[in-house]
Amino acid sequence: MIIMFKMRFAPLFDAYLKNTNIPAFERVKAKSENPGYNYEFAGFNSSNLNGVPLKSNGWTTLTPFYNVTVYCDVCELPVQTIKMHGVTREVNVDKYLDIQENEKLKTELQKLDRTVIFKGLVKEISLEALYKPQCSRCGRWVAKGNGHNECSDGTYGVCKYCANVLDKLL
Repeated sequence: MIIMFKMRFAPLFDAYLKNTNIPAFERVKAKSENPGYNYEFAGFNSSNLNGVPLKSNGWTTLTPFYNVTVYCDVCELPVQTIKMHGVTREVNVDKYLDIQENEKLKTELQKLDRTVIFKGLVKEISLEALYKPQCSRCGRWVAKGNGHNECSDGTYGVCKYCANVLDKLL
């Protein structure tokens, strides 16, 4: 969500205003940075048998999984949604039952798994299959497909935001 807010409301390409130090092409994303994404808790995988957790000295394993949606950085529309696993943990059986019922504990797990989701995103999806090459000027990821034809510019080979700036400059 924070990534989407930054892109949508950032004062990009204000180079035409007098007395500003904002460059014509502001780098929005680093070269190896992931495209915009969002994830939400979807459920648990655990070692259980008919809903009863399998125990080893009072402990059982628990792996949360999330629905991760990746977005086109230009139009901010969803490109694909996949399921990704979080960190597998060993938890006490009493805590296991609490986690399944308590929304606050689920939210804490989601916050703890944020870095795992970020690192695993590129391993789970093929960026080449979903996206055109990253915009060489600003770093936005432009999605492939019919719904994203207007997101890139064939003349300059950049995203539509950078193409608009180039049109005004040239």
